Amino acid sequence: ILRTAYHFGIDSVILSTAAWQLLDSRAMRVSVGWGYHMEFHVASSLHEALRELQYLGIGLFAECNESKDFAEPIGPSAEADWALLLGCESCLDSDAGNALEISHVRVPCHLSGTMDIAHAAAICMYELSGSSSLKQ
Repeated sequence: ILRTAYHFGIDSVILSTAAWQLLDSRAMRVSVGWGYHMEFHVASSLHEALRELQYLGIGLFAECNESKDFAEPIGPSAEADWALLLGCESCLDSDAGNALEISHVRVPCHLSGTMDIAHAAAICMYELSGSSSLKQ
């Protein structure tokens, strides 16, 4: 995910304390070293970090299969600031998460449960970065 994110122009990552503990030398090797060119920020409270991003005018997007109201599959323009939320379903389901304005990006999948988070994240980053040639 880090390698893909870097190539879509993402240079900053906010992590929970638990995710930070998993970010080791193996993760950097898998990112083919691109992770060393990114800034990592550990948030003691993801809710607070997301609220601050939203206050700064950064659009929040999440790929969530359970959501019933999805945003259009084509995200903001390349000039817009956005954050893609990955693996924080419990954060989104809480009362504090419900208070945030989060658009959901639906990634079409023919068979339920067949696409892993890395592939779904890559598709979301592609759309959100303005790289899609399918835009109208």
